[in-house]
Amino acid sequence: MTSLFRIFVFNLNGIRFEFRVRIMSRFIIAIGAGLTYLGLATAPLPALAGDDPNILIMAEDADADGVARNSLISTRILNAVVTQLDQQRFKVYDETAITLDTHRQGRTRRTDAELIDISKSIRKPPIDVVVFFTVYA
Repeated sequence: MTSLFRIFVFNLNGIRFEFRVRIMSRFIIAIGAGLTYLGLATAPLPALAGDDPNILIMAEDADADGVARNSLISTRILNAVVTQLDQQRFKVYDETAITLDTHRQGRTRRTDAELIDISKSIRKPPIDVVVFFTVYA
């Protein structure tokens, strides 16, 4: 069984020191440490509120000089903003899809106060950030 042991011998001031180390136990410890490291590296960490905000984008069109939210221009700009935020891995939610059951759809020329009330009334998913935009043409 000497193949399972590694022997270290040295003399210090005439005293002989001899160490026998089990090779297999070192191997097992190394494998265990590697698996522990791998397990910790791949374990999901709890998300903090600021790490992954839920974003709602709303077209503000109360200004008479602004383009209505149901116009083609406004829709294209909304889709471009959503696409850019989505590419950055933000969770972006569509106002129409979230408020389908709770609010009247298809309204235009809504005031800031109405948009804020709508965004505050949304419970699922909880909205962290609301982005308003107005298109002028």
